[in-house]
Amino acid sequence: MKNQMKAPFSYDLKKLKAMLDPSEHQGKQKKPTNLSQTLMKLWKYLQVHRMPLTIVLVMVTLSSLLALAGPFLVGMTIDLFISTGEMNGFMYMLLGLLTIYLLHSLTVWLQHFWMVRVSQSTVYQMRTQLMGHMNELPISYFDSSEQGDLMSRVNNDMENVSNTLNSSIIQVFTSIITLVGILVVMLWLSPLLTLVSMSVIPLMWFGIRWITKRTRKLFKAQQNRLGALNAFSEEAISGHSITKTFSQEERMIDSFANKMTS
Repeated sequence: MKNQMKAPFSYDLKKLKAMLDPSEHQGKQKKPTNLSQTLMKLWKYLQVHRMPLTIVLVMVTLSSLLALAGPFLVGMTIDLFISTGEMNGFMYMLLGLLTIYLLHSLTVWLQHFWMVRVSQSTVYQMRTQLMGHMNELPISYFDSSEQGDLMSRVNNDMENVSNTLNSSIIQVFTSIITLVGILVVMLWLSPLLTLVSMSVIPLMWFGIRWITKRTRKLFKAQQNRLGALNAFSEEAISGHSITKTFSQEERMIDSFANKMTS
């Protein structure tokens, strides 16, 4: 009689692992495959904020130009005053440098201030639409989907969108404007040194492609693992009363440890 009795929650850990493996559900989920369409959908959310985005673009342009003007004036100060020992006009140059760096700090603060407002408003709109869409889904969808995976999409994915809008857009525009400005100044100062410096760009391009091809897969795997871990944690926490009732704490801890190391 004793051998016929089964312990509560006596499930197969391999089966549980297969259920929580994101690769098992990839065929059921519709993944975006067209980057341009994804960007166009994102632009539909951003185009209602054209004025703040214009302000951000203007501030990014000004901050990039001021960031280039600072080192340029430092070089002029060294060549005209420090190396020659001439002090006439030196204080005016220092005041000019101070003004440039103060304006640069102000433009950087303004661009981040406006971009945060745009990103938070956009993410709020996306969350509102997502919540409305989830309220319209049939109950069968929630029965066949893991609660933790849904929570991961609502929280983690939206947080990634917010971080991208807060930092990545500004970094892209700043990098482009700064690169163009640096090329112009370098060509004006010394075309030969510019060509020598630019000779390493092909090597950097191949190196970046080599790195991104591998990190993109790792980042995708990280997000899948994070979603699976959130799914397991959410279900374990929501069912903690049942776990304690049948004294299955050690079993859940072992399952969580296996999930962390798998």
